[in-house]
Formats: sequence, C-alpha cells, structure tokens
Amino acid sequence: MDHNALIEGASRHWHTIAGFAWSSSRAGKGAVVVHGQDVLGETAPVMNWFSAADVPAGDDFRTLMQQSDPETHVVLIVVTAQDDVAIVLKAEGDRPSPETCAKQPPPKA
Repeated sequence: MDHNALIEGASRHWHTIAGFAWSSSRAGKGAVVVHGQDVLGETAPVMNWFSAADVPAGDDFRTLMQQSDPETHVVLIVVTAQDDVAIVLKAEGDRPSPETCAKQPPPKA
C-alpha cells in the first residue's frame, strides 16, 4: 500500500484521529491503530488504542510511542496486508492540537 496515500488519508482524518489519540493518551503514551483501507476511506476510520506499556521492550514501535509528545504528535500504526506502517503526524499549519481536536467538533467540510 502506498505510504504517501496513507499519510494523505490520515491527514484528511486528522481531527478524528487526533481527538481519539488525545483522549486515549490520558492513560499513558501509545498509538492509534487503524486499518489502511479505513484511513483511505471518506468516513471516520475505526480506531483502537495500543498502549506503549503493552509493547515489548526493544520494539521500534515502543520507542517511537515513548518518544512522541501527545500534546503535538499522533503516532499512528496502519495495518496493511503487507505489513504494519508507523506514521507520526504533527499538529501544525491547519492541524489543531490533539487536545483541541478532542474538545471541539470537527470543522464542517
């Protein structure tokens, strides 16, 4: 699956993904897990939270989760038929902070 398409898809769903990540991260750092096809769709993806504490020590995903800043970043693990892809999206430009996304409804399209 094309990684650029996954990044673009995740960016389109930023508000929903970031709000979910913010709310979930209150219990500790981790990552939002979605299926690639869900990210590429027009409707909000089905999301799950995977805690960094549940990832084995030494795993690259765990390091990525622990180093991220939930105030400004979302670690997204996209499950595809080929492999799992880690994407880190940052609140910048037209992307409001994850906290803002959790507290405000998404903008009208």
